Amino acid sequence: MTITRITRTEAWLAGGTHLAREKSAHTRGQAVGAFGRDLVLASEWHCPADAVAQRLAKVLGESYGLTTAASLVKVFGHLVLAVIASAEADRSKDAAFAVIDLVHATTGRRAFVAAGFREPIEAVEGYITERITTVNLSYIIRTVRAVAARNGLVGFDAPFMYAPTSPEYAVVMAPYAEATSSDVVAESEMRKAEATARRAGMQSRGLAMGGSTSVGGRRAPEAA
Repeated sequence: MTITRITRTEAWLAGGTHLAREKSAHTRGQAVGAFGRDLVLASEWHCPADAVAQRLAKVLGESYGLTTAASLVKVFGHLVLAVIASAEADRSKDAAFAVIDLVHATTGRRAFVAAGFREPIEAVEGYITERITTVNLSYIIRTVRAVAARNGLVGFDAPFMYAPTSPEYAVVMAPYAEATSSDVVAESEMRKAEATARRAGMQSRGLAMGGSTSVGGRRAPEAA
């Protein structure tokens, strides 16, 4: 079983964006998708989680600006997927994604850490928590589904991510577990962390797509 495959046009439509906006976003370093993606190709399959990631970045952009928000969604892409999986496993309870702004108690160095808000957020040794920004990811998922239904897009009723307790989830998330990355990411090291997340995300996405990410012959439906 693989997660639902959709075209780039479908992902953008469900994500509330379009070609002209995404061209501008890519130029500014603000393009974003699931699995740590920043370069979104029409020749590749996408998934509903891409639309969720786009809308999440837009909401976080209200607090961080669009460039930093896109970077946060990419760097912590594995946690975005984990929260999507949790939300989809039990749709009766909302699941949230949280970004925690940290300041090192001694050096003043700024950093970020992210968490799923169903679990308690623990203090990070050596850091002071300056701000917690929480986004209801379940609400974003419902919005993506509503937009998809309104525009006649297919495949969005299926879960956007495997259940956290499933063997498929463990396989898809394995590349992230193997990546050498820290939970706490210094503001000055975001670019490096993006590259690490992108490499792991490429492997994870390939597994989620059943080993192939190339688009076949299906065309996207027209928008309503």
